[in-house]
Amino acid sequence: MAVELTSPFQFPILIEQIENGDRIAEEFCLLAKNLRSEDKEGGLLSHDWGEAKQSGDKTDYEKSGYTSFYNQNLAEKEEFNEIHQVTVKQIEKYLNAISTHEVTFNLTNSWASIYGNGHFVPDHIHPKAHLSVVFYAAATDGTGEITFKNPAYSAYAMSYGNKGLFRDTLIVPPKKGMMIVFPSFLAHGTRPHEDHAERIIFSTNAVLEFV
Repeated sequence: MAVELTSPFQFPILIEQIENGDRIAEEFCLLAKNLRSEDKEGGLLSHDWGEAKQSGDKTDYEKSGYTSFYNQNLAEKEEFNEIHQVTVKQIEKYLNAISTHEVTFNLTNSWASIYGNGHFVPDHIHPKAHLSVVFYAAATDGTGEITFKNPAYSAYAMSYGNKGLFRDTLIVPPKKGMMIVFPSFLAHGTRPHEDHAERIIFSTNAVLEFV
């Protein structure tokens, strides 16, 4: 069966509802919430994210959101094995669809993030990885979209301006059970999550090895 990839900037992105996505999402939500409840020094999102701030008090999570990125690697925790196994399958599917060479890879670091009302992550890239993945364990329709930026924008903006000749962004609405695989150099961020139901995601990075 052909793998459907979207290539808005000529760099493929795999966006897919994964098999058993709802069940895996619900299980990950429980694990992520337990992680947050036990984590006194977790990272913060929103405006605090850019300064790599960590919590001094758990009330900080209510103000800015929570991420385990700075102090915990979920790839080292046995209870997160299933989500990593699913991630490996999706990355393999992505590479089989696009690569003309034999490629292996390793997952380097994984983390959970929990967004409350108004929380977001500014635009960024993942400089120490080749591929990155996000999985939506809890999401609300119509809010908190992930936005990918055209990496060639600076090259064409000065010459062409905003004339609609090229696609500047790809906006993907989050859906429970959806996993996205994308090149780590693509700048991306999230629009503010505007709902009182939390948005919970799993993220990981992969480093490729060309045989």
